[in-house]
Amino acid sequence: PPLTPSTPVHPTTSMAELPRSPDVTREVMGYLVVTDGARLAQQLSPDQPNADPHKIQAALLAQLGIAPDLAATIDLSRPLGVALLNPALLATASVQPYVAMVPVRSQQAVEDVMTAHNTPFTRTPWGFQTPTGKAKMSVAFVPGYAVVAWRDDLLQATVKLLAPRLQHKADAPVVVHLDFENVHEAFGPQIERLLTNV
Repeated sequence: PPLTPSTPVHPTTSMAELPRSPDVTREVMGYLVVTDGARLAQQLSPDQPNADPHKIQAALLAQLGIAPDLAATIDLSRPLGVALLNPALLATASVQPYVAMVPVRSQQAVEDVMTAHNTPFTRTPWGFQTPTGKAKMSVAFVPGYAVVAWRDDLLQATVKLLAPRLQHKADAPVVVHLDFENVHEAFGPQIERLLTNV
Protein backbone atom coordinates (compact mmCIF):
# COMPACT_ATOMS: atom_id res chain seq x y z
CA PRO A 1 0.00 0.00 0.00
CA PRO A 2 1.14 3.60 -0.53
CA LEU A 3 2.87 5.35 2.34
CA THR A 4 0.81 7.83 4.32
CA PRO A 5 2.26 10.85 6.19
CA SER A 6 2.00 8.99 9.50
CA THR A 7 3.70 5.83 8.23
CA PRO A 8 6.97 5.37 10.17
CA VAL A 9 9.63 5.24 7.47
CA HIS A 10 13.32 5.99 7.47
CA PRO A 11 13.44 9.76 6.89
CA THR A 12 16.64 9.67 4.81
CA THR A 13 14.74 8.45 1.72
CA SER A 14 14.55 12.07 0.42
CA MET A 15 18.10 13.14 1.29
CA ALA A 16 19.16 13.61 -2.34
CA GLU A 17 16.60 16.39 -2.80
CA LEU A 18 17.94 18.55 0.04
CA PRO A 19 20.67 21.22 -0.36
CA ARG A 20 24.17 19.89 0.24
CA SER A 21 25.25 20.40 3.86
CA PRO A 22 28.61 20.90 5.55
CA ASP A 23 29.75 18.32 8.08
CA VAL A 24 28.50 19.49 11.49
CA THR A 25 29.63 16.43 13.46
CA ARG A 26 32.12 18.42 15.55
CA GLU A 27 29.62 21.23 16.13
CA VAL A 28 26.94 19.09 17.83
CA MET A 29 26.71 19.97 21.52
CA GLY A 30 23.98 17.43 22.22
CA TYR A 31 20.54 16.23 21.27
CA LEU A 32 17.19 15.27 22.74
CA VAL A 33 14.87 12.61 21.33
CA VAL A 34 11.27 12.14 22.45
CA THR A 35 10.97 8.44 21.69
CA ASP A 36 7.39 7.97 22.87
CA GLY A 37 5.39 11.18 22.93
CA ALA A 38 2.11 9.48 23.78
CA ARG A 39 3.64 7.83 26.85
CA LEU A 40 5.34 11.07 27.89
CA ALA A 41 2.07 12.98 27.56
CA GLN A 42 0.29 10.45 29.77
CA GLN A 43 3.06 10.58 32.38
CA LEU A 44 2.83 14.37 32.47
CA SER A 45 -0.97 14.22 32.79
CA PRO A 46 -1.58 11.40 35.32
CA ASP A 47 -4.90 12.96 36.35
CA GLN A 48 -6.34 12.29 32.87
CA PRO A 49 -5.79 8.54 32.34
CA ASN A 50 -8.72 8.14 29.94
CA ALA A 51 -8.25 11.34 27.95
CA ASP A 52 -7.67 11.33 24.20
CA PRO A 53 -3.85 11.10 23.83
CA HIS A 54 -3.90 13.41 20.80
CA LYS A 55 -5.68 16.10 22.82
CA ILE A 56 -3.22 15.71 25.71
CA GLN A 57 -0.27 16.01 23.32
CA ALA A 58 -1.76 19.11 21.68
CA ALA A 59 -2.36 20.68 25.10
CA LEU A 60 1.23 20.01 26.21
CA LEU A 61 2.64 21.45 22.98
CA ALA A 62 0.40 24.48 23.39
CA GLN A 63 1.93 25.03 26.85
CA LEU A 64 5.32 25.19 25.09
CA GLY A 65 4.02 28.09 23.01
CA ILE A 66 2.91 26.14 19.94
CA ALA A 67 -0.49 27.21 18.61
CA PRO A 68 -3.12 24.48 19.22
CA ASP A 69 -3.91 24.03 15.52
CA LEU A 70 -0.20 23.73 14.67
CA ALA A 71 0.28 21.33 17.61
CA ALA A 72 -2.48 19.18 16.12
CA THR A 73 -0.36 18.63 12.99
CA ILE A 74 2.43 17.02 15.08
CA ASP A 75 2.25 13.24 15.41
CA LEU A 76 3.92 12.31 18.70
CA SER A 77 3.17 8.63 18.21
CA ARG A 78 6.55 8.72 16.40
CA PRO A 79 9.91 10.02 17.63
CA LEU A 80 10.84 13.71 17.62
CA GLY A 81 14.43 14.95 17.72
CA VAL A 82 16.11 18.28 18.51
CA ALA A 83 19.85 18.97 18.41
CA LEU A 84 21.88 21.90 19.70
CA LEU A 85 24.79 23.05 17.53
CA ASN A 86 27.73 25.19 18.66
CA PRO A 87 26.05 28.49 19.64
CA ALA A 88 29.31 30.39 19.23
CA LEU A 89 29.30 29.62 15.51
CA LEU A 90 25.61 29.82 14.67
CA ALA A 91 23.76 32.05 17.13
CA THR A 92 23.40 35.26 15.14
CA ALA A 93 20.46 37.48 14.31
CA SER A 94 19.66 35.23 11.35
CA VAL A 95 20.75 31.75 12.46
CA GLN A 96 19.61 29.91 15.58
CA PRO A 97 21.78 27.10 17.04
CA TYR A 98 19.22 24.31 17.04
CA VAL A 99 17.80 21.98 14.41
CA ALA A 100 14.95 19.48 14.61
CA MET A 101 13.04 16.65 12.99
CA VAL A 102 9.36 16.84 13.89
CA PRO A 103 6.89 14.06 13.01
CA VAL A 104 3.95 15.64 11.21
CA ARG A 105 0.68 14.35 9.83
CA SER A 106 1.31 15.90 6.40
CA GLN A 107 3.00 18.82 4.66
CA GLN A 108 -0.41 20.08 3.59
CA ALA A 109 -1.66 20.15 7.19
CA VAL A 110 1.31 22.30 8.24
CA GLU A 111 0.93 24.67 5.30
CA ASP A 112 -2.82 24.98 5.91
CA VAL A 113 -2.12 26.19 9.46
CA MET A 114 0.47 28.68 8.19
CA THR A 115 -2.08 30.02 5.72
CA ALA A 116 -4.83 30.18 8.36
CA HIS A 117 -2.54 32.29 10.58
CA ASN A 118 -1.57 34.53 7.65
CA THR A 119 2.04 33.54 8.26
CA PRO A 120 4.11 34.44 5.21
CA PHE A 121 6.13 31.62 3.71
CA THR A 122 8.03 31.11 0.50
CA ARG A 123 7.92 27.70 -1.13
CA THR A 124 11.18 25.93 -1.92
CA PRO A 125 11.79 22.67 -3.83
CA TRP A 126 11.96 20.84 -0.48
CA GLY A 127 9.40 22.76 1.64
CA PHE A 128 9.33 26.43 2.57
CA GLN A 129 11.05 29.32 4.33
CA THR A 130 9.27 31.55 6.82
CA PRO A 131 10.51 34.71 8.56
CA THR A 132 10.73 34.68 12.36
CA GLY A 133 11.80 38.14 13.47
CA LYS A 134 15.19 38.82 11.91
CA ALA A 135 15.74 35.15 11.11
CA LYS A 136 14.40 32.88 8.39
CA MET A 137 13.42 29.36 9.35
CA SER A 138 13.89 26.69 6.68
CA VAL A 139 11.54 23.72 6.71
CA ALA A 140 11.91 20.64 4.52
CA PHE A 141 9.57 17.68 4.30
CA VAL A 142 10.83 14.12 4.13
CA PRO A 143 8.49 11.15 4.53
CA GLY A 144 6.53 11.69 7.75
CA TYR A 145 8.75 14.49 9.05
CA ALA A 146 9.29 18.24 8.94
CA VAL A 147 13.00 19.06 9.09
CA VAL A 148 13.67 22.43 10.74
CA ALA A 149 16.89 24.45 10.46
CA TRP A 150 17.87 28.10 10.21
CA ARG A 151 19.85 27.74 6.99
CA ASP A 152 18.90 25.74 3.92
CA ASP A 153 22.34 24.12 3.91
CA LEU A 154 21.75 22.69 7.41
CA LEU A 155 18.65 20.68 6.43
CA GLN A 156 20.57 17.71 5.04
CA ALA A 157 22.93 17.76 8.02
CA THR A 158 19.92 17.69 10.34
CA VAL A 159 18.60 14.52 8.73
CA LYS A 160 22.04 12.88 8.79
CA LEU A 161 22.39 13.73 12.48
CA LEU A 162 18.92 12.97 13.82
CA ALA A 163 17.41 10.31 11.55
CA PRO A 164 19.61 7.48 12.94
CA ARG A 165 18.79 8.56 16.52
CA LEU A 166 15.07 8.44 15.77
CA GLN A 167 15.44 4.77 14.80
CA HIS A 168 16.94 3.70 18.14
CA LYS A 169 14.68 1.83 20.53
CA ALA A 170 14.74 3.17 24.08
CA ASP A 171 13.06 2.26 27.36
CA ALA A 172 12.64 5.88 28.42
CA PRO A 173 10.20 8.20 26.62
CA VAL A 174 12.91 10.88 26.44
CA VAL A 175 16.61 10.41 25.65
CA VAL A 176 19.11 13.24 26.22
CA HIS A 177 22.72 13.08 25.02
CA LEU A 178 25.46 15.62 25.71
CA ASP A 179 28.63 15.42 23.60
CA PHE A 180 31.25 16.29 26.23
CA GLU A 181 34.13 16.16 23.74
CA ASN A 182 32.54 18.72 21.40
CA VAL A 183 31.41 20.91 24.30
CA HIS A 184 34.93 20.92 25.74
CA GLU A 185 36.49 21.67 22.36
CA ALA A 186 34.09 24.58 21.84
CA PHE A 187 34.11 25.98 25.37
CA GLY A 188 37.17 24.43 27.03
CA PRO A 189 38.79 27.69 28.23
CA GLN A 190 35.49 28.99 29.65
CA ILE A 191 34.81 25.69 31.42
CA GLU A 192 38.33 25.60 32.91
CA ARG A 193 38.00 29.20 34.19
CA LEU A 194 34.64 28.33 35.70
CA LEU A 195 36.03 25.25 37.46
CA THR A 196 39.05 27.24 38.69
CA ASN A 197 36.73 29.73 40.40
CA VAL A 198 34.58 27.07 42.05
